[in-house]
Amino acid sequence: MANILLCTHSTLAEGFANAIEMITESREGLVVVCFENGCSVEALRDRLVDAATTFRDHQKRYCIVVDLYGASTFNAALQAAAPDGMPVITGASMSLLLELLMLPQEDMTMEKLAEIVEQGRQGMQLLDTKELFKT
Repeated sequence: MANILLCTHSTLAEGFANAIEMITESREGLVVVCFENGCSVEALRDRLVDAATTFRDHQKRYCIVVDLYGASTFNAALQAAAPDGMPVITGASMSLLLELLMLPQEDMTMEKLAEIVEQGRQGMQLLDTKELFKT
């Protein structure tokens, strides 16, 4: 199982974690950091670095998943991940998180992560219900 540090604006990360626990009956491998009003990017970075200690102390690879590319969560994640050389993935979604959590630790390579990100992109669909259900 891959290790994920999930960081989003407000309590979105907690919502994802609750849904993951509902589906998988576990939060194992998932650590959540919420970016709340009044928190600086530097303080968020420090919280991410502290949260990564869980993985670092056991010499486990991890990735940081954030909600928005270019946003405060993204900037803090890049700064937190750089010293350990860990990857950052943007565009958090349930399908992405579930795929990552099912990934065996030893398979957590940049190539495999790229495949999972691409699968996440393909999972996004726009459906025109007028066309789907026309009689």
